[in-house]
This record gives sequence, C-alpha cells and structure tokens, in this order.
Amino acid sequence: MQQTMKTEDWQLTQPPQDHLKAEWSGGRFETARRGRTGEVEGKIEPHFHLIMVTLNGGAAYHAFRTDDGYRYEGRDAKGMVSFLPAGCRRELILRDVAWEWGAIAIDPAISSPRLANIKSFLVCRDDFIYGMTAQMGGVFHRDGSLDATYGSTMALALSEYLSNRIAGQRQPDASARYTLTRRQLNDTY
Repeated sequence: MQQTMKTEDWQLTQPPQDHLKAEWSGGRFETARRGRTGEVEGKIEPHFHLIMVTLNGGAAYHAFRTDDGYRYEGRDAKGMVSFLPAGCRRELILRDVAWEWGAIAIDPAISSPRLANIKSFLVCRDDFIYGMTAQMGGVFHRDGSLDATYGSTMALALSEYLSNRIAGQRQPDASARYTLTRRQLNDTY
C-alpha cells in the first residue's frame, strides 16, 4: 500500500524522510531527504510563492507541468532551482530519485509586487538561491529551528533578488548612447 504525504501545499505518493518545516509570519522553510525511491508522483499547489532547490542528489527522471504552461522533462541534479507562483499547481513525476531538497515559501502579501508577475521557471543552477537555501537548511539542522527574524530577512532578500533577476532578463540591451566613450573608460583606470 502506498502512503501519501499531504500537507497544505504538497500531495506526494511517497513521503520523504526527515521532513522539517519552520514557519514565520509571511513565510516558511521546508527541507527533507529522500532515500533511493523508484517513483514518486504528486501535486504541489502552494498558497505562497515557492522556490524549490535540489541541495544534494537528484533524480534520473523528473517531469512536471504547471498551470501557467511551464513544462520540464529531464534529469534533476544538485543545484537545480525552480519557482512556482502562489496559486499555480504543479503535477510531477520523479523516477529513480535520491536527494535532499529545500523550499522557501514567500507570502505574496509581503513579497515584492514584481514577484506576482513571474511565471514558473526552472534553472540548472543559481548560486545565490542555492547558497541561501543550503545555509537555511544547515542552520535548521544544526539548531533544530529557524529564528523568525532570520527567516523573514532571508525571504525578503530572496523576493528582491528574484524580482530584480527576472526584471533584468526582460530589460532591453543598453543603447550605445548611454555607454562610456573610450576616453571615459581610460580615465577610470
């Protein structure tokens, strides 16, 4: 008989081990480990913006689709980062998976307003997000909890980082008329 993990946001056919959760006003951090598992299916439907990071290990096969049209099919490896906006559902399948993950949830009411316009995405590596999530996981495992001020500060920093990162990708290239001349560049040395 298959067990199903159900929380307010996650429904998975095979629950992970060592699932830890810390909450504060405006956010949440979760981390868990999963030993070698043949297949996991599930849904994630967060009320908050959700940033998920593979901290260690991965999956030979990871497929998911989101309500806002994002689709992924391939491997999952250490350092992969995905974003799921509040109210957007992700259906997923994992095969041959063994990993440790971390997730930071940010309440849309306290996040940067620009974050509300970001759609689901996945990147193979983002050192800032990976480092922040790994740091939070390390503190959580060491201390057994996360301070609410620490959690709020990290979530706010992540909200601003994501807003600026995504906004920066959509801005047009700088026009040549706004660049320094060769002489101006030489004067800076």
